[in-house]
Amino acid sequence: IELIELANEGDAQAQYFIGWMTDNGLGPTHLDPAAAFRWYELAAEQGHIEAQFAVARALGIGRGTSRNMAEAMVWLRRSADAGQAPAMMALAVMLDEGRGVARDPEAALAWERRAADAGDGAALYSYADRLFGGRGLTKNADAGMEWLRRAVATGYPPALYRLSKFILERAKRAEDRINGY
Repeated sequence: IELIELANEGDAQAQYFIGWMTDNGLGPTHLDPAAAFRWYELAAEQGHIEAQFAVARALGIGRGTSRNMAEAMVWLRRSADAGQAPAMMALAVMLDEGRGVARDPEAALAWERRAADAGDGAALYSYADRLFGGRGLTKNADAGMEWLRRAVATGYPPALYRLSKFILERAKRAEDRINGY
């Protein structure tokens, strides 16, 4: 109840939390994507970067509001420019795939690297994958492994899976050499 009072008084963090709870049907609120969008928007307009990203996502898929890719990109760029790592990675993906914007692989790589440098697990994993495959970067398995280990350190599940596969494959090759295969 105190949180709702703070949100009504204009506290951006409280507005974001009320939006998040309303978006997920948690706490003293019920599931209401339209109300969640309004709370997110209030917080986003005050510069709350997680709320800006939430507004971008809602606009991008039309959750609680009309779908508007142009407006979604405005909010996504604001959040990414302000340092929100998941927003940076989302922007990288959109630029890489040309979703909602003109395709720009170089800008996508730059945003992905910023997100990776900020410690985003998905970005670290994707950057490692680029190094392993030579996609946009010079192929470098050793550097890829280092970025993959950084992704694992964040607890990012696909990175954990991929590293465990590498370890098992390496162990199998060593066993085959020992057994003369």
